Amino acid sequence: MKKIIFLFLMFFAAAALQAQTRDSLRTRPVVRDSVHAKRDSLHLRDTTQAAGRDSLKKHAAVFIPVYRNSLTTDYEFNNQIKKRDILFHDYRYTADYLQLFPLAFLRDLGSLGQPSELLLYGAGFNETSYLHDGMLINNRLTNSFDLNLMQSESVDSLEVIPLARGFLYGTFNNAATVNFISKDVYSIGNSKAPYTRIRYYQAPNEEAMIDFIYSAYFSRKFITTAEVTNRTMTSRFPNTDFSIWNGSLKAKYLFSNTVNVTGSYNYSKSQTGLYGGITTAFIDSVGGLANIPDQGLNVDVYYTSRYQKNTQHNFSLQLLSSYFKNFKSDLNAYYRFNLTEFRQNEKRTSPSVPYIFDNNKTRTYGLSLRQTYQDTLFNADLSGIYERNEFDAALLGINENKGVLALSGRISSALIKRTIIPSVFAKYLNYSSESYLGVGADVTINIADNLKLYGGMSRYNEPLTVLNRNFYVPDSISALSQNINRAALISSEKRTVMEIGAVLTLKDFQIGLDAFSRITSNRPSPVMLLNTGSVIGYLPEDLKIYGAGLNLNMNFGRIYLEARPAYYNVQESRYSLPKFSFNGGIYYRDTLFNANLHLKTGFTLSAAGRQNFYSYDFEKSMSAQYAAVVGSTSVYYTSETVAPYTKLDFILIGEIQKRAILYFTFENILNKNYYVVPYYLTPSQGIRLGFSWEFLN
Repeated sequence: MKKIIFLFLMFFAAAALQAQTRDSLRTRPVVRDSVHAKRDSLHLRDTTQAAGRDSLKKHAAVFIPVYRNSLTTDYEFNNQIKKRDILFHDYRYTADYLQLFPLAFLRDLGSLGQPSELLLYGAGFNETSYLHDGMLINNRLTNSFDLNLMQSESVDSLEVIPLARGFLYGTFNNAATVNFISKDVYSIGNSKAPYTRIRYYQAPNEEAMIDFIYSAYFSRKFITTAEVTNRTMTSRFPNTDFSIWNGSLKAKYLFSNTVNVTGSYNYSKSQTGLYGGITTAFIDSVGGLANIPDQGLNVDVYYTSRYQKNTQHNFSLQLLSSYFKNFKSDLNAYYRFNLTEFRQNEKRTSPSVPYIFDNNKTRTYGLSLRQTYQDTLFNADLSGIYERNEFDAALLGINENKGVLALSGRISSALIKRTIIPSVFAKYLNYSSESYLGVGADVTINIADNLKLYGGMSRYNEPLTVLNRNFYVPDSISALSQNINRAALISSEKRTVMEIGAVLTLKDFQIGLDAFSRITSNRPSPVMLLNTGSVIGYLPEDLKIYGAGLNLNMNFGRIYLEARPAYYNVQESRYSLPKFSFNGGIYYRDTLFNANLHLKTGFTLSAAGRQNFYSYDFEKSMSAQYAAVVGSTSVYYTSETVAPYTKLDFILIGEIQKRAILYFTFENILNKNYYVVPYYLTPSQGIRLGFSWEFLN
């Protein structure tokens, strides 16, 4: 199979290049730009003939879709990751896009499909809002989202919201927010030519991914887009299988150039083996990490029968309008269904292994309205969300229905020709019949066209989620939990966040600096029961995180340097973050064959410093630094730490005629065995090969 795929890729590359050799003296544009003119502006027509024809022919109206405004603007300080940056980045799935943001750290669980936790500004599960086109996609029960469930190829670009404004969006007051912006394929000229794209890659352990997108006009006003994705991996170690199917369908009707209606449906079905990592006893028995094979069913793991299935059905109906000048309205009605089936020893074949058969189901009915006003001096962005959430979850022990109301607004002014842009913002949240208010302000100063300065601050409370408020504790450990679980004493987390930043952009040089502080009081820190691997309660604690990140991009002719180092300082807590992390590389970039091949090739380096020890309860989407055992009323933490690591890869990315891209990655060149999360071994040396191709366009 691999040989067939390799030969196909070589044939595909040769065919794509051969298509251009017919005219080596000029470049022929393949994809017409939206502002491309059909005839040269200097060309003179015979108007005596054309006038006669045109007078008898009625020209069809040209319809252009209305687009929602992004949550950040180009003339303000922002952390946007553009489409071209994504295309020329080596990635497996959606979480890898955030490697392009210095203050992102992925707690990588090593194998495809494992629910790895992404930290933004040090905030992870239960602290980060994930938005898709401005709409919250977090699990309403756990306040988290597994980025394996998102179709990576549907993402056009993304924006990491400045930390001071992170709490504004969605129905939680989370510390950090990232917004994924979808591709929206259409033709300016209302051509009926379809858009088709395929992406495929294959890697060791029969890891593979295929994605197919098709978009077409049924009429001048009616556009449809469909996407299907499948990702799989067989067992690298016992119980590490993963499989997911994603499907999406979107239909857009253009009533006019000022009113559009879009209906969409998203489906996801996945199954993930939760093996818990390699046992310490096995690591010791083979003489350490360096001697563990990269794959093998004889490796001892913590859980051989624990797995998780997830099913999602998401519907939305959106009305976008720009009927009045400078105003834009975005009205959404939506329904989200999420079922997580958590299983262990399902067939009761192992008497010594606890039996778990939990179904955690959530239904969300929501209505949201966003109203924006923009002119050269004054901007306003107002939002309102109402949701009704129905929880039928074994984690709660009971069924519950909760209503949530969130009202937020931001007002900014562009002073002195957008030199100074101050803004104020606030949010009112009614969650579980309790009210919370958050406020903040920030300012962007454009000292010159290529130099931005930024400062922002906000204060707000984060209410406990439904899961945290109604924590279900089995009777067998209730006595222990009563001594641990003091979450009932915590009405909400109190946060004060600050961020400062600067961006300098020159012709061959760009540098961005971002520093932040995040101070939280009354934070419920999970405590894990080691006998079961489940979180059973919380300890309230204060958490202070300070950090800084640098984003450096430099051109030296055809040599290109990327560097994204970050530094973190955690105080008054066992919270696990490395002192430093790094993503970057040095590459050769060039445009060859009369601008028909765009090449990027070189070495990518990722590294992180020492971390405190932690473990996961994936059913609750929680990481825990504190632990307890049955029979004891004390809580402790281990002095063990996670060792620093470095990883070196070789990549080659070639874009042919802006239609096809070939990807080649030689991973872990130094063949080092290490883990980011104990004891989930990352892949050893291997080759990943893939391509994407836009055709029939």
